Amino acid sequence: MQTAESNESYSADSPVKAPILIPESPLINLLAQMTQTQRMAIRRVRLSPALGYDTQQIFDTAEQLYQWLTPGKKIHTESQWPAELLRNKWFRLDITGEALLAAARSSTYSQSIKSLIGRANF
Repeated sequence: MQTAESNESYSADSPVKAPILIPESPLINLLAQMTQTQRMAIRRVRLSPALGYDTQQIFDTAEQLYQWLTPGKKIHTESQWPAELLRNKWFRLDITGEALLAAARSSTYSQSIKSLIGRANF
């Protein structure tokens, strides 16, 4: 909370800090529930509007996709990163592990992933 005293020291010429952005989407929330080993086992994942992103980009593994979607837990920036630019901001559907597996060519941990659900928390 700012005090009156701290308001006096503020001027229009003061630099403004970049906002803190936290990567968030149903797909990110789904991938975050998995272990790195599970994400590495999901191969050739095609990102699509069905997963909440306006692209058909293919990733070698779900781990590579997760790293692209979340370049950090909190990002100090004035501009959006590539994944955020392609995220459908109005996408609020839950994404199931089955939907992710359907977008992939193969996975060795299918049974443990199918029951996971990524929800929109925003």
